[in-house]
Amino acid sequence: MWLGQIISNLGDTINYIALVVEVYKISGSGIALSSLALFQIVPVILIGPVAGAIVDRFSRKRVLIAADLARAVLVLGLVAVAIWWEYSERLLNGAILVGRERCMLPPPSSIQVLTC
Repeated sequence: MWLGQIISNLGDTINYIALVVEVYKISGSGIALSSLALFQIVPVILIGPVAGAIVDRFSRKRVLIAADLARAVLVLGLVAVAIWWEYSERLLNGAILVGRERCMLPPPSSIQVLTC
C-alpha cells in the first residue's frame, strides 16, 4: 500500500508539472497559472472536511483504493475525450474543406438547362 501511494503521488506531481508547462505554453500568462493553482486548491478546501469524516467512518485502505480507482477512471475519461476531440476536429475540418471545394468547382458540362 505504501509503494502504491508513492507511485500515485509521483504521478500526481508529474501531472501537475505537465499542466503548468502546458498552460504556460498555451497562454504565456501568470494569471492562467494562478487560476490553475486556484482550481486545484478550492476542491481540497471544500471537500477536505467531508473526506475526513468519510475516512474516519470506513476502512482507510478501502477508501484509498476507491479514490485511486476513481481517479484512474477520470484520467482515462479525459484521455478518451482528448482522442475523440482530436478526431472530431479533423473530421469537421475535412467536411468543411469538402463543402468549400464543391462550391468552388465549375458546374459539369453535361448539365442541360431547360428553357421555357
